[in-house]
Amino acid sequence: MVEVKEKEISPGAVVVVGVGLGGIAVLGLAALAFAAPPAPLPPSPGKANLYGRVVDAETGKAIPDVLVTLDGMQTSTDASGDYLFPDLEPGGYYITFEKEGYETVSGDITLPEGNNPLNVGLTPLVANLFGVVTDAETGLALGGVLVTLDGMQTST
Repeated sequence: MVEVKEKEISPGAVVVVGVGLGGIAVLGLAALAFAAPPAPLPPSPGKANLYGRVVDAETGKAIPDVLVTLDGMQTSTDASGDYLFPDLEPGGYYITFEKEGYETVSGDITLPEGNNPLNVGLTPLVANLFGVVTDAETGLALGGVLVTLDGMQTST
């Protein structure tokens, strides 16, 4: 079972979560080698903007179509991995970043007035596949069989 990680997240931070299936949850702050998105126009007086970029924590490439939920409000990242929640009331929120094939990241954030960047690196889910290739007629294990999955190859 994949665990959802929760942590107090500070705007301006880069959040990276790394765990494989059945692994131990690790949540930390790290510097990723990617360009931050441009800051949006300032919010209305007394309001807050939350914006950022979501990237693959291993490759640094932008992840499009990440579902970002902020206290029930939802948006998705664009082709550049960028998202924006404009003109929010300053205060506390609960945020979640979800994308099939990646670990879910969620946590509490506190937004002061003004622009608040929050960049996130999502870690791809990793699973091990194992088994025995057998002859359909005899049921005996076969050796030297080339097994290909998503372009990766191994042999028995």
